[in-house]
Amino acid sequence: MDGFTSKPKKDPLTSLKKKYNMTSKKFYTLSSLFSLALTVLSVCFFVTQEQDIYSFDDTLYWGKWERFSYELTHNPLYDLGKIFSSLWKREYNFLPVILPSIFYHFPIYSRLDYILSISIIYFIPSVILFSFFLNKIKENHYLSASSFISVLFPLTTAAFLAPTLRGYPDIGGLFFIILALFYSFKINLTIPQNIKHLAILSVLLWAAFAFRRWYLYTVISMYITIPVTSMILYSTKDSIKDAKQVIINIIKSGFLFLAFLAIFQGKVLYTILTFPYGQAYSAYQMGFPYSFAYTIHHISFFIIFSSLLGALLALLSKNRTYIALATACIFNEIISFSLFTRTQSPGVQHIIPFTLWATLLACFAHMKILDSLKLKTIRILYVLPLTLLLSFSWYNAFFIEKDHPIDSYLSAKTLPFHVDHYQNYLKMVNDIPNILGHNKRIFILSSSHTVLNDTTVTHLLHDQMSDQIFLTNHVDWRDRINTDIIKADYILVVDPIQTHLVPTRQRIITIPAYDLLHERTIGHAFEKTPYIYQLNNDATAYLYKKIRPVSKQEIHDFLDEHFLYYPQWRAQYNVDSLYMMQSSH
Repeated sequence: MDGFTSKPKKDPLTSLKKKYNMTSKKFYTLSSLFSLALTVLSVCFFVTQEQDIYSFDDTLYWGKWERFSYELTHNPLYDLGKIFSSLWKREYNFLPVILPSIFYHFPIYSRLDYILSISIIYFIPSVILFSFFLNKIKENHYLSASSFISVLFPLTTAAFLAPTLRGYPDIGGLFFIILALFYSFKINLTIPQNIKHLAILSVLLWAAFAFRRWYLYTVISMYITIPVTSMILYSTKDSIKDAKQVIINIIKSGFLFLAFLAIFQGKVLYTILTFPYGQAYSAYQMGFPYSFAYTIHHISFFIIFSSLLGALLALLSKNRTYIALATACIFNEIISFSLFTRTQSPGVQHIIPFTLWATLLACFAHMKILDSLKLKTIRILYVLPLTLLLSFSWYNAFFIEKDHPIDSYLSAKTLPFHVDHYQNYLKMVNDIPNILGHNKRIFILSSSHTVLNDTTVTHLLHDQMSDQIFLTNHVDWRDRINTDIIKADYILVVDPIQTHLVPTRQRIITIPAYDLLHERTIGHAFEKTPYIYQLNNDATAYLYKKIRPVSKQEIHDFLDEHFLYYPQWRAQYNVDSLYMMQSSH
């Protein structure tokens, strides 16, 4: 045969690449299916174990999802306008519920539908992207034991799934953070970069912030650490020239980030620059020791110890990529945690990015150890107990109510919602519509997540009487005095007085509650009714009825009790206006 008709020789590199791509595709297909099955089963089991007793932020985005999905079906153009409007001016915008809205018409319980939607759309892709990033870092052969670990770690890290089970969609922002981290490793900032590449990095970081505004602390820390990791990855002998170019590139990216923020979230940017967040959220500031202990306990000591080992293995290696990974994780952990905890102590959702940096290093450590084990039997003996430990820690966090001594070393528990005397809650919300009729209004004077608050009542009433239930102000510096209490026809107050923070930071709850229970100041205008409800944690709710208008002197004394602690508020309240407010009601 001549050259025109003979069969061309196969390129061994091309054949190897095809085999690698097929193996990679197979691995992530299997990983996705495994993650989907485990997540769906755990979500279904968790949510079906709960009582319908949600409140505060547990219902916030669930409610937004229901409203948005309903409007999208009946008035899609209005909903599109609402997306841009909320993105422009609201810190709690509709962006996180857009994709989950496709699950709205599933014929299952709304809460389960919602939690499944954010788990499938945000949690699982974040798990797969986590694995993809680490496998790229390690240049792993897929379908290996260490690749399996790269999926198992994020999938069984309770601190990632816990906020989702509580109804927070915040895990979606993590997807953009991991993507931005991966992209920052991929582009060489020591050379002049096309504006397109810098814009992509800016969009990814802005998307995390747009998703949930508190990711701003992580965005800031990444803008600080990306130049360092880029220098580690790509610097040449002329390090000064490289550093100058990195700074130029990162400044350009920073300006693009601010441009996106100004164009799409101008009102939010103005609020960030002018609103005293430090003062408003000081009630949520529990101090560094509390924040540190809370974070460690939610991430778990096992992951923390493993992350320290991962950092050591990476920094002692001669591999630039490993060193860059350790540097990125360590610096981002320290900087973002320090920035965030200056404003407030973290909640369950705020732990997500802190968990990311620790879990990346922890997973890297065990992948590195596995790759160093040559015998298949040894690798199996290593993987099996590690899998069992991670699985038990995950299961213990969500489904084992009984406490064990080992709990201190595992992830903090996030158990299905249950309250004592649940039937009394249902009786209470059955009584309220009959008591109020069509024109009376009630004030809920309690601020406990586990006992009672205004959002507990509105949720149990399915928002059907929301116009007859006053919104309660909960936190002193953020919300100020509950003056609507003067207009209320009925007040539901709980004894012992219920707060969800330190009582001295919720005097706008404790002062009026004490006055009602002890017939002081405004309490003289109300009388206790026969409606009494035994609630969770040995608390009792009493319903008070207004028997006459609150007098000017009683309003004056009521305000003075607050001014004793916050004298700067005095100029904001007028006794005559508050007195007249009753007659206009």
